[in-house]
Amino acid sequence: MSRQIKGVTVGLSNKNLRELLFKMCKAYDVSQQDIQCPSKKKILVEAREAFAYSAWKRGASMRKICC
Repeated sequence: MSRQIKGVTVGLSNKNLRELLFKMCKAYDVSQQDIQCPSKKKILVEAREAFAYSAWKRGASMRKICC
């Protein structure tokens, strides 16, 4: 979850994003390279969408999620 530090919201750390990515890869039975590639296979699109939404709900910025 994000937290407030002196009025600034701080989201997920890079370590927590990697852990979330690992969990999504396991759940969808795909590799990290598959999720990060531009393929439009249905399972990969669903895995990417689930990862991005979960990270966003936990406070990660879109810049952090996409890069």
